Amino acid sequence: MTVFIPNNTIVNQGLLYVTGLQLAITGNRAMTMQAGQARNTTNINDIVLSSVATLDAATVGANGLDTGTLAANTFYAVHVIGSSTFAASTAIMISLSATAPYLPLNYDMFLRVGYIRTDATPNILAGYWEGNSSERTFWYDTQIETLTAGTSATFAAVDLSLEVPYGHTTVILDASFDANAAGDTFALRPTGSSSTAGMTILGASSGTAAPQQAITFAGVSSGDASIDYKVAASGSLVLSVVGYVDHLLG
Repeated sequence: MTVFIPNNTIVNQGLLYVTGLQLAITGNRAMTMQAGQARNTTNINDIVLSSVATLDAATVGANGLDTGTLAANTFYAVHVIGSSTFAASTAIMISLSATAPYLPLNYDMFLRVGYIRTDATPNILAGYWEGNSSERTFWYDTQIETLTAGTSATFAAVDLSLEVPYGHTTVILDASFDANAAGDTFALRPTGSSSTAGMTILGASSGTAAPQQAITFAGVSSGDASIDYKVAASGSLVLSVVGYVDHLLG
């Protein structure tokens, strides 16, 4: 029997992944991360959280804010952090940076697993996540109005930087279109798109404003999420952000 032995050893590179680590907001400045595991950002090691981690945003360090104090009306990246030398327990931490958080002593690994946003207090805005892997949807407990009585007949930008995290993402909107007549439409597109018709086009079944859900892709303007809208026949459009899809691994 012939035995074939490879001349060179082939080592498969680790696969970036996230499983478990579901988030829940539990108080004005508190949240939890469920057990789970993920590959670290450099794709070298696994970060394993074996039990629930609880965050207090009023503290600094592991299971808190990485540095400073909580700011108002600001997005924070939520990270799972770990130690490749097992010198510290795996923990949850929030940071202004999605890519370079300030890691506490003995921690050398992290991966972003979500975002939170603060209000003017500052407290964490209530909301809910769904999803178990690298694609997760966040739903605000109370939708946030971003466009009031928009009447532009040509594409005009709507800034979503306070409602949708930095960068490209899919945004879920509540749209209330007050049309002149049934069959009139409004259109949405990501800011920066060259589409003349729009990516998302929705119509009115009557001349009376009625809410409907619209899902569209948000482009970026200087890194901030933004969409363009236009309405037909002098209609009036109200847009509110309901939530967004978070692509954890880019």
